[in-house]
Amino acid sequence: MKKNTLVVLALGLLGSAAVAAPVPVQVTDVAAIGNDNPIGNGSTLIADGLYPVEGSPWNGQESAYWKGNGKSITLSFDQVYELHDLVLSVDGNDSYLVEISSDSISWSQLLLVPLGWAGDARGMQTLDSRADTFDGWLSSVGATDFAPVLARHARISAVGGDNRYAVGELAFFGMPRPTAPTGGNGPAEQEAEVIPVPEPGILTLLAAGLLSAAFGLRRRA
Repeated sequence: MKKNTLVVLALGLLGSAAVAAPVPVQVTDVAAIGNDNPIGNGSTLIADGLYPVEGSPWNGQESAYWKGNGKSITLSFDQVYELHDLVLSVDGNDSYLVEISSDSISWSQLLLVPLGWAGDARGMQTLDSRADTFDGWLSSVGATDFAPVLARHARISAVGGDNRYAVGELAFFGMPRPTAPTGGNGPAEQEAEVIPVPEPGILTLLAAGLLSAAFGLRRRA
């Protein structure tokens, strides 16, 4: 009986790991605010699913580019998501700030891309938090990865560099989360908060441990 229970628990954890895989976050609106300088190619380009070639010019056809500080581009999602990862393509010799919000009014920092982060690399460069190299990059620039967090909106701003900025793509991956009901008219968006959620890899390890224990009981039986 104990062996069967362990097997069932292990299979349940493996199923949870499969179901819990983050999915691409769906963007429903892209808006630019800030200085009056126009955005070359249009701001919607940062959510079209296409990435500039590494090292391509900052003002190439696959980048949304502008001049001057004080401008940001905001993404609105189709629902609240528990964000797990991001992929970001930006001009490598500038600094960028990525923020998140539940209501597009109050914003919290998610990730700061510091000045000089790309070293000697020039042109458009891509950061992917799903890659094994991401943590190494974060350590080298003194930044920190982000824990799973709830959000309905995200925005990116240029915060330093040569006053010629470009974003090729800003994509998020996470788990859809229904909005929390309130006493108001309709659902209210959840406040962005850090939530400790077991990663699929951790669930897989736990399942493997339970299966090993079950087979050990079988051999002793």
